[in-house]
Amino acid sequence: MLAAGRIEGHRVDEESVLTGLSLAKELLSPKKLGRHADGKQGLSRLGYEAQECEAVGMVLEQGEKLGLELYEDVAANAFLVFPGKDRHKPVLLMGSHLDSVKQGGLYDGTTGVVVPLAAIKALQEEGAVPPQDVAVAIWRCEESPNFKQFGVGSGMATAALPTSVLEKTNLKGVSLKDSLVQAYSSSKGRHDADLLFLEERLKARDPILPVGHIAHAVEFHIEQADTLRRNDKSLGIVSAIRGNVRFPSVEFFGKSQHTGGGFQGDRQDASLMLGAFMGQVMSQAEKIGAKKDLVHSFPLIGQPNDNSTTTPNYVAVAFEARSVDAKALDKMASTVEAAANNAVAKHGGEVTVGPMNRTEPVFMDVSVQKLLRGHARRLGLSTYDMVSGAGHDIMRLQNAGVASALVLMRHSGKSHNPMEDLCLQKDPFVPDSDVGAAVRLAASFMMKPGASSRTREGSFTKELCENRAREIFGERHSFFPSLVA
Repeated sequence: MLAAGRIEGHRVDEESVLTGLSLAKELLSPKKLGRHADGKQGLSRLGYEAQECEAVGMVLEQGEKLGLELYEDVAANAFLVFPGKDRHKPVLLMGSHLDSVKQGGLYDGTTGVVVPLAAIKALQEEGAVPPQDVAVAIWRCEESPNFKQFGVGSGMATAALPTSVLEKTNLKGVSLKDSLVQAYSSSKGRHDADLLFLEERLKARDPILPVGHIAHAVEFHIEQADTLRRNDKSLGIVSAIRGNVRFPSVEFFGKSQHTGGGFQGDRQDASLMLGAFMGQVMSQAEKIGAKKDLVHSFPLIGQPNDNSTTTPNYVAVAFEARSVDAKALDKMASTVEAAANNAVAKHGGEVTVGPMNRTEPVFMDVSVQKLLRGHARRLGLSTYDMVSGAGHDIMRLQNAGVASALVLMRHSGKSHNPMEDLCLQKDPFVPDSDVGAAVRLAASFMMKPGASSRTREGSFTKELCENRAREIFGERHSFFPSLVA
């Protein structure tokens, strides 16, 4: 039997948690969100594509069954609102994303939507009503593969992205602007006016998300490593999210010839240029990593030559480094440029270093971390203070001035691949599992989220609609009629 946690004088018992977990199990089942996953190929639910739209529709359908209010903004982000006692208080915002990388896993992002919904179900089972509204966001297109852009939905909601993002094209050559029109849950009254409004707000750097009406924001997510498993802790409270420098393409051009011919100094072997480049970059990364937080990788390496007796005339590589230290990222960025030039100076040939992408480190709100630790302590849950190496939608909220926190859930460390799992326990959907721990923590925080510095009066949902969000409660059966049975 679990030690039950007290939530503002109301006891959340094991049976109620189990009811919430049954909802989580249903949503993650092969008949629901798991229907797009294949055991060998994984999940390829790309942002603003049909499968992501279908997944959003499934969650909205469940939200309607729970009696939640449903909204969709002009970036096609969805919000499921659990009404609280005082609807004019700043809301507690939770949620994550439902899209995936190509051949990814089912639980990255998805868990961050399912956990708060399971917590709401558990509270409803108890007859508990939070002191303020709780909004669960479904942020669209968090992963970068489809539009080569991280956090599209949350970035547009917080006006963190430029207007040019609307012209980016996906892997099929369709612009984000056209993809938005196709992705809206209810097409009636949408299209040109909404897109023009969104474009104007992005240009003015004016969020369509009512950030002034959000007390705190918390995102639950599976850990994308195995730090929690190695430290035998159920949940991680994140202090900072690493920033990154990413070079998607560093290309070396040389000459092809027989591997046994000529003189070594004249060969212009692209593979040797690559080796020299990687050696210098790794040496610098290891030097910095010995003193500061830094992780690095060469996630893509390729060349078209499949003949083992011919020197390659072309090799391409991608490089990425992540750190909570901005100066460490500066150093790695300059090292990549220098190492590429040094490699061709030594071995001949040419090099093209493509554009660098950079994301700055983000530090989570200290007060919200403290509140979460307090709730976990009272519930008897084990937590671990840590940094996160992966980008998350919660970064957008923190950068927009919302006091935010990220909670990671323990699992095997297999992430962004078909082998991704939910937690270490054989049955994730029992109260004493790590998923159960996350649901209990989410429910506890919903009922007592602590004091907020937000004093702005008014309604989150009203301002959301004033920013051209559409209330879609009661319209569920018209969602994606060609996609959802």
